[in-house]
Amino acid sequence: MTAVAPRSSAATSSRSIRERSLGIEERQCFTYDPLGRLTKAWTAKDQNSCTAGPAGPDGTSNATAGTDGSGYWQECEYDLPGNRKKLSDMDLAGDTAKDAVATYAYSKADGSQPRTLTKLTKKYVTPQGAQVTA
Repeated sequence: MTAVAPRSSAATSSRSIRERSLGIEERQCFTYDPLGRLTKAWTAKDQNSCTAGPAGPDGTSNATAGTDGSGYWQECEYDLPGNRKKLSDMDLAGDTAKDAVATYAYSKADGSQPRTLTKLTKKYVTPQGAQVTA
């Protein structure tokens, strides 16, 4: 049985879910910008709080894979109209060379089809070290 305990803080625009079940114990943390858009999501090392954020002041990762290895750390950026322009899957150990980054482009060059996703590019490094752009 899974126990999910949602928490939120209006002041910091953050939310969290703590999950406890057989083989799984994790706190998933989420932060939002003033417009309510997801900006960061991660599984926290601290099972009681998300206040430390996904990275410490020195860049040290506060995200963890957890007991079942399913942890994550993602960060999103948006353009002025509110379209997602970047989604970063951050390396849990804090190695920025291993981050996977997806960038999004909208509208055609002639300005038609505003807010229509026209291109998605993802850059990442395979476990063998190959750099891939797709």
